[in-house]
Amino acid sequence: MSRRHLWISLAPVVLAACALAATGPASAAKVTKVRSTVTIRSGEGSEFTGKVSSAQKRCRSGRKVKLFMEPYSGGKDELVGSAKTDSNGIWELKGSFMAGIYHAEVTSSFVHAGSETLSCSFDISVSAKY
Repeated sequence: MSRRHLWISLAPVVLAACALAATGPASAAKVTKVRSTVTIRSGEGSEFTGKVSSAQKRCRSGRKVKLFMEPYSGGKDELVGSAKTDSNGIWELKGSFMAGIYHAEVTSSFVHAGSETLSCSFDISVSAKY
């Protein structure tokens, strides 16, 4: 077999190997799972406040928190608002709220920093009457 025929027959294999090498490190980035916890600190009058805690600071900042009111007699929880956490994980939601049982949920998210990716977990707070 001539060199030219050898190259033509190996070309697909060589191209596939080059493509894999080019994308390999990016797709092989390590994903670290990080636990998050959401709480409601108060639900007085026209404001709810709380906090998202995590061992990784990057999993506290900019997280979306949803506030739900639970029905007294079955049915689906009602989304009453959402907020983003500040750099310390603090969230607040202002509005007009009825007395009732509420809980908060923090959505899961991915945070990318260089070659590291954090998978910040979802959490639901303990329900409380406000």
